[in-house]
Amino acid sequence: MPQGDQENTDRTLGRFVAEVWEPRADRRHTAKTRKRDTAVYRKHILPRLGEWPIDQIETEDLVEWQDELELAGVGKPTIVKAISLLSSIFREAARRSRSTGVTGNPAALLDRPSAKRRRRPRVWGPVVVERVRFELLVGSRRIGAAKEQAALRDALLVSCMEMTGCRPGEALALRWCDLEDGVVIDKALSGDEIRAGTKTARERRAPLLRPLRGDFAALRRVAGDEVSEYVFRTSQGRHWVETDWRNYRRRHFARALERVESSWTELRQSLADPGSVRESVRDLARTRPYDLGRHTHSALMLASGLSLQRLARIQGHSIRVLDEAYSEEIAELQERAGRIDPIEEIEAARRLVWGRRNPSTGL
Repeated sequence: MPQGDQENTDRTLGRFVAEVWEPRADRRHTAKTRKRDTAVYRKHILPRLGEWPIDQIETEDLVEWQDELELAGVGKPTIVKAISLLSSIFREAARRSRSTGVTGNPAALLDRPSAKRRRRPRVWGPVVVERVRFELLVGSRRIGAAKEQAALRDALLVSCMEMTGCRPGEALALRWCDLEDGVVIDKALSGDEIRAGTKTARERRAPLLRPLRGDFAALRRVAGDEVSEYVFRTSQGRHWVETDWRNYRRRHFARALERVESSWTELRQSLADPGSVRESVRDLARTRPYDLGRHTHSALMLASGLSLQRLARIQGHSIRVLDEAYSEEIAELQERAGRIDPIEEIEAARRLVWGRRNPSTGL
């Protein structure tokens, strides 16, 4: 540990963070981001570096700190986040060099471990998506007078992500006025509030495909929502918050996945052509809503011949991220002679799963 002179003993990293960096971050970052950053800082940075004079911390000190984290078994993504936080702290301190004595960023030279995706995205396909929607709507576990509306919103959330590629938080921020010629994605749920802007800070517009238009219309007829209201709202009229989202995932979405996985073999054997659907949905119950919807959307759009550039704009990705995540799917598509129609694929899946029932209402 560096030994500071008496004059600088009060200029510790911990004091600078508490008095300067944290208040500034509170003004600039969302509550969800601050909660995540605070947890990483208090667990992995403050105990080891908090009492050190901030102007005397050198890169070699931080290399030793990083080595300690790695030896302790801290995951690579967490180490990357901790390094990023330290770098942000030192940049801010360097901008205030008269009061901190910091003139550079010792975290800038740290070797950040690779935190690439540990597993490739698993694309389940429209038939599986429809079976999940079936369980959320027809097999809904919702209770109370507003059960029908709640079930419609549960199923709609899945089809919204499947057919627009939006992230869950972006879907939960949609108002009815955002649905005109397309789906305008320009805000997102963060914690308990809807904040302007998306993860990439860009407004996007996704096409409003015919099946999704029908799903939105079915809910609107039943709920009678005003154009200014949120699509995904509670029976009290407020938009969903983080607690509503977690309850949905645990109590309804996860249970629907379990029912689909356990009944899949029976469903497949009941079909005239069992080979028309995938043989197994093993591990479906561990799938996130993000994966079921967004990855299915990516696969459908790529199979339709949509360019990476266009898909990246719709989903708010970089082309590089899409290319890395879906390299196998892209390679397969390049070998195909034809292209699919996403609307036809989704509607065919709905006919197979729903039979004579209306896939937008369950009736």
